[in-house]
Amino acid sequence: MSDALKKYSRQPKIYLELPSKGKFYMVNPAEKSGTGELPVLSMTARDELLLRTPDALMNGEAMANSLKNCVPLIEDPWDIPIIDIDALLIAIRIATYGETMKMEVNVPKSEEKLEVEISLPVVLDTLKSKTWQEVIKFKDLDLHTQPLKFRDQNTYEQKTFETSKFIATLRSTENAPDEQRRKQLGALFDSISDINIDLVRKQIIKIVTPEGEQVTDQLEIGRWLNDLNAPDFEIIRKALDDNKSQFDLPLQTAKVPESLVKQGSPETVEFPLVFNNTSFFA
Repeated sequence: MSDALKKYSRQPKIYLELPSKGKFYMVNPAEKSGTGELPVLSMTARDELLLRTPDALMNGEAMANSLKNCVPLIEDPWDIPIIDIDALLIAIRIATYGETMKMEVNVPKSEEKLEVEISLPVVLDTLKSKTWQEVIKFKDLDLHTQPLKFRDQNTYEQKTFETSKFIATLRSTENAPDEQRRKQLGALFDSISDINIDLVRKQIIKIVTPEGEQVTDQLEIGRWLNDLNAPDFEIIRKALDDNKSQFDLPLQTAKVPESLVKQGSPETVEFPLVFNNTSFFA
């Protein structure tokens, strides 16, 4: 781009402190910034077009490309810890459309909908206040953990979607012999189990025993997880899920008009903050 046009190109609209503080990246983008905050640019017309395309969204390419284009200090968008994804999307939306976002909310015991306005900087502050618990105790072991990466989450969602479609197709196939269908379904359910175990493994980077021995080999950690009894595995999986869930977008609350309250609706209504093609592009 020529110098004559540079002043007309996109400039940072917001500076974001990542919930992860830049930890867990192969290359820490917070350190590259010099201030710990990442400059965030608005979306381009191409970004919007890609993010409105279902196929591009399904394989994650649209999201990865937009994250890289709007937050250039992030070298590899597939390497982003998933605990940073929502904060990055909110920052990009603020940079593109401003600090508020309107949503329509259903009111219980009423056919009317409320139009509410969300303050996105307030949501960002909530996400930034959370801290990932890097060591989880399991019996007398210390499990050193990290969040899943965008790459891992995207692969998991694709495999789950493809498997669910195949199961639905298989169940509706009346001509296939019952024994053949049972074997195929069994193989699919085994695949789903393997995926879930693999997701847990990817979040455990090291195990330290009471004697101080350290296990970092991912194959060994995977074999250990496969050998755990179901209740013990569930304890670890739930601890990791609880760790991640603190970074979920907080529920929002809206006041219901008095006229609807008199008709039997509650005084307030809680609703999730959801990014979709209707709410994100507005």
